[in-house]
Amino acid sequence: MVIILIIVLCAIVATAAFFIIKNILLPTKADVLPKLYKQGKTQHLIKSAKQIISKDSKNYLAHYYLGKAYILENKSELAIIEYKFVDEHALFGAELNEINFRKEFSSLLLKYKHQNEALKNFLLLTKLEPRNAENYFNVGLIYENNNRFDLALGFMQKAAYLDNKHAKAHAEIGMMFYRTKQYSEAKKEIDIAIKLSPETY
Repeated sequence: MVIILIIVLCAIVATAAFFIIKNILLPTKADVLPKLYKQGKTQHLIKSAKQIISKDSKNYLAHYYLGKAYILENKSELAIIEYKFVDEHALFGAELNEINFRKEFSSLLLKYKHQNEALKNFLLLTKLEPRNAENYFNVGLIYENNNRFDLALGFMQKAAYLDNKHAKAHAEIGMMFYRTKQYSEAKKEIDIAIKLSPETY
């Protein structure tokens, strides 16, 4: 009888210990994830983020840091999946800055030829950061790659207006004028681009 009682008590203690370790010692909140990311502990970060997601599948911060870890591991296609989840479920604010997220996400999408989704994010960035020339330049570049020169030209000109030293924007404007046989305008823009960036002559 005593042995059975001891076995039962041991089982209860073991079960309690298991839940204490699982719920207290193992990470259950996303607070730990930024620290792991800054420390470059990629494998630990992936494991911790997945543990949080297993308990709370809609924890967008865990998905975000899992995506960042995948980028560090050169698993960018997996990162895109995580970032798409964040895009659909995140409540942007102090914990996750929308501008920073959209810059990361749009660059990632562009790198892997997800042009339409990248365009959507860069267009959002033109609303979030209306004075940032780079956002307009990227929108223009995507439209240009899709042969929408009418739209591309407007965004490139906006980029050059916001940053008159944006050599690449002037170069792209020059090339679009050249394609439409507006040679004097093309020469003017290309001359500006060369003056701003002689090494890219």
